[in-house]
Amino acid sequence: MSVRKAIAIMTCLILLIAAITGCNGKSTTTETQGSTTGATTSTATTATTGKDKLANINLESQFPVVYEPITLTLMGARAPTQGEWEDLKFFKVLQERSNIKLKFITVPAENWEERKNLAFAGDNLPDIFFGCVLSANDEMTYGPQGYLLPLEELIDKYSVNFKALIEKQPTVRKDITTPDGHIYTLPFVNDMPRDLTEKLWFNKVWCDELELEIPSTLNEFYTVLKAFKDGDPNKNGDPDDEIPLSFKDLNDPLDLRLMLSYWGLTVDPETYIANKNDKLVFAPNQPIFKDFLLYMNKLYTEGLLDPESFSQTNEQLKAKGKQDVQILGGFVNPGPFLVVPEDQNEHYIALPPLLTPEGTREWLKLNPVRPGAFAITKNCDEEKSVAALRMVDWLYSSEGALVLMRGIEGEDYVYTNPEKTQCKLIIPEGFSNFEEYRAKKLTPNSGSRTPGIGAYTLPVVWNPLNDYINEQVDKNLVPYWKQPLPRLYFSAEDQKKIASIGADVNAYVVQSMARFITGDLDIEANFDNYLNDLDRMGIKEYMEIYQAAYDVWKKA
Repeated sequence: MSVRKAIAIMTCLILLIAAITGCNGKSTTTETQGSTTGATTSTATTATTGKDKLANINLESQFPVVYEPITLTLMGARAPTQGEWEDLKFFKVLQERSNIKLKFITVPAENWEERKNLAFAGDNLPDIFFGCVLSANDEMTYGPQGYLLPLEELIDKYSVNFKALIEKQPTVRKDITTPDGHIYTLPFVNDMPRDLTEKLWFNKVWCDELELEIPSTLNEFYTVLKAFKDGDPNKNGDPDDEIPLSFKDLNDPLDLRLMLSYWGLTVDPETYIANKNDKLVFAPNQPIFKDFLLYMNKLYTEGLLDPESFSQTNEQLKAKGKQDVQILGGFVNPGPFLVVPEDQNEHYIALPPLLTPEGTREWLKLNPVRPGAFAITKNCDEEKSVAALRMVDWLYSSEGALVLMRGIEGEDYVYTNPEKTQCKLIIPEGFSNFEEYRAKKLTPNSGSRTPGIGAYTLPVVWNPLNDYINEQVDKNLVPYWKQPLPRLYFSAEDQKKIASIGADVNAYVVQSMARFITGDLDIEANFDNYLNDLDRMGIKEYMEIYQAAYDVWKKA
């Protein structure tokens, strides 16, 4: 072989090896032409696998979330009662354990909507939203536009606690899945039964004094209220001071809406929508709604329903309950002791649902899913997205929820039994109660919607007042729970329609109920006209939109 030929062969081999190396090597260089200066820039990039991109993520245990520190900007709605978020113990613990530094953008809660909208409109987004409320409309608008990242694949791959929760409670996944099949926000899931319902507290001591059974039907309820009025059950010698039933501000009549359950119309508190055999109905235009009005008018006319129910505030109701001699027979409130003296807390029971005309019993269960508490924005790359999700995933565990809601053992609470199922809260000097301390020093969970779970799985705080409420709810209400509506999503056009129709219709229903019940408007003579007015206001279209959204939810 000639020298020239040998050199040619060697040159080819060298070029071949270089080509192979270039294909498999980890380092390449790309050149880009500057668009304005005309300068050529050279950028060294590293071709890495997905696994390499997540090399900084700890996928073996909860903490640290990342091996080398990273920083996330966090935007949330700060309640006026809260301390600065960077000073709250929860965030300090979260940052220390996760190895993630948080840069806070806190917005006064009263300005949240405006500032949130500006952040989206100006493309001035944080890395994550936390401790806030992103609406269904936000998800439907900013998710498909790419501002909010879809989370379902991250949940399936990298979540432990939240993934377990939605597997155990599939309706949670349905409630946060938009019609395009994506999950854009994570919720707070309240698992405490006493927080998931309203209660009508009924004076059992008066029933015992008058030798009456607790009412279980509408007729019995009327009979007992009549006895409360006429029988002087507080034994002060004044037969006219008792108030059998007292509600608060029936111009925003949540208390009154609860009573509809006695007619088989357990309604969503915001919309008056009930679910009858998997079909949504607008309770105030159902034929049986007329029977409800006639019954309530009878209570009002005979002095069994407090005439101040249509105007009094909760503070005015409490003033009646705190008198030296008890005058209240029944009222709606989260707990009796919030209206009557604490030593009378157990004088009242949570009245079990009355028998409906259909022969059933039902009572309102509020939706435990409080959506929109957390989201990841387009500003996060894969590493930050996974890190953010795994950081927040901790809050869906009992351990994370305990730190979020109660703080640190030995500093903020101590266990009171060896099994660690009960605890006592530590209230530092200078604070009148634990809730004030929670807001000022401990956690955004006091006043802001934080992602995570409620207190049901946590050690019980010894509190005889709340313990009694828990017992009453579990015994008398939970067995009859009915949730009228899940969380529904609407298109922008439908959202505008139901907002417009709903505002007019709800205001008209509230006004009409007050007039019918007080006798200002005769029920028999005017009920048909009332129904016709609802039709003219678009109630049919309103319900068609809701039914269509509900049908989509069922298929999710």
